Amino acid sequence: MPFKALAFLLRKPELWHYLALPILFNLGIILLIYGVGYQRYFVPMVSSREGWSAALVALGLGLLFLVLGGLLFFILAGIMGAPFYDRMGERVEREAFRREPQHMAESMSFWQSARHALWESLRRWGIAALCMVVLLLLNVVPVLGSFISSVLGLLAGGLFLTLDALSYPLDRRHYTLRDKLMFMRSRSTVSSGLAAGLLLLYAIPCAWLIAPPIAALAGTLLYCDLKRGDLQG
Repeated sequence: MPFKALAFLLRKPELWHYLALPILFNLGIILLIYGVGYQRYFVPMVSSREGWSAALVALGLGLLFLVLGGLLFFILAGIMGAPFYDRMGERVEREAFRREPQHMAESMSFWQSARHALWESLRRWGIAALCMVVLLLLNVVPVLGSFISSVLGLLAGGLFLTLDALSYPLDRRHYTLRDKLMFMRSRSTVSSGLAAGLLLLYAIPCAWLIAPPIAALAGTLLYCDLKRGDLQG
């Protein structure tokens, strides 16, 4: 679905203006986290260790830094780009449901959409921030702590990426967080597939600049596909 969303976006140049500012935001966030953060925090931590365990510690810290940095990027990129992705999703739904307009979400002005999207994004990623704290605490455990926190971070990243992608169409329909989780659980197969696709997308070098809007579009297209499938019986 993420790669279907990319192909869809390439065919729709009228949607590109929704991506300009978010891509600039994403570039700045990446430079801040992996540029300044790497030089200021990661390098001193690794270089201060010596002996046979230095390589293992460097690997564990590297994985943890990558995972936590990724989660922080998801939080900031989601918050900054939410109003733009929400408006893009509205246009996509308008086209997808042009024959069934009664299934469109309630229309909102740009500022109403922006306030709602930002508030829901803050709530969603506030939970992700708590998960980051737990992962940091797990890293205190000697040897296995870094490995466990990295694995759990990967799983949490997939969950929150999927939740974030599906939240754009679901927020417009006033779904609560519990409703969203139930929606994902009732469609666990497609939700798991979307999570795997999003993790793969973010694993592509340099894809992080455009990955957040692609994820938002993928969630919207998936919702529309599911809804049309329901309508068709």
